[in-house]
Amino acid sequence: MERNLRAPVMAFVAALILSALSAAQAGPGSNFAGDWRLCLEEIVDIPDDLFELHIPVGCELVDCCPDCPGIDPTIYWRVRLEGSPFESASLKFDRLPKEISARLKVSGSAQGTADNLLIARGEALISGLPVEVAGRAPVAQLQLKLDAAWLQAREKQATGGGFGDVPDFGTLVIEQILGGFPVNAHQISFSFRRCGYVPTDRISLQNNASGDSASVWLDANRDGTCVTEDAERGAGLIGVGNVLANGGCRSEVVVLSDDDAMQLVENVSAWTDSPGDTLAVDMTPDRLMAPVTVWLARPDALTAAQADFDTANLLYNTNNTGIGFAPTFVDVSADPLAVAAIGHETSCRDLPRLLGSAYVTPDQLNVYYIDAVDTGVNCSPEGSNIQMIGTAAGNVTLAHEFGHSMSLDHSDGRLHAPGPDIMDPLARGRTHFMDGQSFRMNAHCSSSLNVNGVRSGPVRHCDHTIEGGITCPATTDTHCPRLQTDSVRH
Repeated sequence: MERNLRAPVMAFVAALILSALSAAQAGPGSNFAGDWRLCLEEIVDIPDDLFELHIPVGCELVDCCPDCPGIDPTIYWRVRLEGSPFESASLKFDRLPKEISARLKVSGSAQGTADNLLIARGEALISGLPVEVAGRAPVAQLQLKLDAAWLQAREKQATGGGFGDVPDFGTLVIEQILGGFPVNAHQISFSFRRCGYVPTDRISLQNNASGDSASVWLDANRDGTCVTEDAERGAGLIGVGNVLANGGCRSEVVVLSDDDAMQLVENVSAWTDSPGDTLAVDMTPDRLMAPVTVWLARPDALTAAQADFDTANLLYNTNNTGIGFAPTFVDVSADPLAVAAIGHETSCRDLPRLLGSAYVTPDQLNVYYIDAVDTGVNCSPEGSNIQMIGTAAGNVTLAHEFGHSMSLDHSDGRLHAPGPDIMDPLARGRTHFMDGQSFRMNAHCSSSLNVNGVRSGPVRHCDHTIEGGITCPATTDTHCPRLQTDSVRH
């Protein structure tokens, strides 16, 4: 949900996309210029690497320099990046022949190669570029990065509306030069200025470990109406419009972010009927790292197990769950007693025997890599800490079974996720958890995170879950985001 305060930001993004298209289509010898204004009041909602442009390389020789036979068939670029809002520009050439890429020379404020050039503020020279290439012309992808210190200062100023009316300017100029003469130029100018401060309530994310654009969900009183799952996104200060005093409404905030544990703030009392309130949400601790004992009951399983954990940790982090896994690998493949106790099938039929053996670590997750031609299974509800992984498991099987251990049931394609849902057993290329799923893995009372004491904090009794090894007390709060709740990820 976007609020009116952010409309100028969306307009700015649209204008910037148009500028990139226009630049990419500029003809030989043309001069493209754009001047874009961005209101400082909304700078808190803009990531520091928003600006991306595409610049064509070269020109037709007849247009560049008519009647110039024998001229050096190379050009050089002079790139100037100026203005305090900008820190640097990254540049990558596409469709540039490898033999030309290898011969490029850079100097001034540029460093790197044709595949990864970094240009600091100042003037850079890139020499050895072709005047023309057969087929489609090479294109330079150039992305501008805002200066972190400048952005932080403007965020603080925007919070209180204390900045002046003098705008900050940033300029990017690219000149393509042949024989000492500019034959093509591209210029983009950005003006960051005050447009009229509109007071707003804000959520301040403190100690956001990765500076991630977090998913924020509000239950609150808006205009006398109790709203739930009111969606916002942001990395530091997040404008939320005017949230009224609670009245008879539930008031809480849920924050999901990379590299930080989920935050569930109940009974928020910061909101008043007047705008300008700020709710501080401390994002510590970092990710909740669940300890896992990994029993390698088949030979040569270590490499596969390590790869599975790398995939699981990546998927859980990039989906803003705030959850990770810390494995300890124990190779018991040469111990016949251990192999017999663990078994040779991905089944929970012998769960009591396994739980009574010496080959289980109590009160934490256990994973067993066994010699069975099968995928995997989690033994919920009685054995939510037990995962069996067979030789036919895919690279997401472990991540899927851990979802069961933290109360998630199969989704079976009903969630319509932006990407294939990790909890859909029939989907291919599974990559996505919905925010509603992430909430349940963290907050459901039978999630292994809560049962094993990895997480401390409010618990809920959510629908569409596996009850796990414990039963939620009858008094447990049942208020949870819908399972399919999700926000558009940046």
